[in-house]
Amino acid sequence: KESDIMIRGLGLFYRQTGVPLDIQLVRKRLHVAQTEQLIAEEGLTEQVTWSDEMSLTEVWAEFARCDIVIEQLADSAIGGAGLDAMAAGRPVIGNARREMFENYFGQPSPICQAQTANEVCAQLKRLVFSPTKREKMGMLGRRIVEENCSPRRAAQTCLERLQPVCAPDRSLTRQTST
Repeated sequence: KESDIMIRGLGLFYRQTGVPLDIQLVRKRLHVAQTEQLIAEEGLTEQVTWSDEMSLTEVWAEFARCDIVIEQLADSAIGGAGLDAMAAGRPVIGNARREMFENYFGQPSPICQAQTANEVCAQLKRLVFSPTKREKMGMLGRRIVEENCSPRRAAQTCLERLQPVCAPDRSLTRQTST
């Protein structure tokens, strides 16, 4: 997930702006000790609160409480946590595959794109100092999730993709009334 990029970006933001952060991290996976060391090197130790792994309900409560979520800075796609943060109306900084949003959802990406520490810092400056921008990006993400990621929308997409395959078999269509 490239947590080192996130930590370095948070450190840059703090050193450049002097604005203290309330950084919430979860103790999980293999690299907690290295992450703690990097946090100390970046001068962020006093700004980090560590939590143990938590239930999904607890994660959602954290998203409701926070202002900005940083998720998936690796060369990957935004995962479930990013989508949940978007559903909560929170702006997400991440390394999204823009083409996923454009090709699949037919909309521009609501993700605040960042692949480097400098880009994380720039996105933080843009969002921290502009509550209006934060709200706008959060609501854009929420709208995209509501329109495209509901169980009803997933079922509709499946039916749309299956219809051309099943349509030629008229006997199947008549038997199932679909």
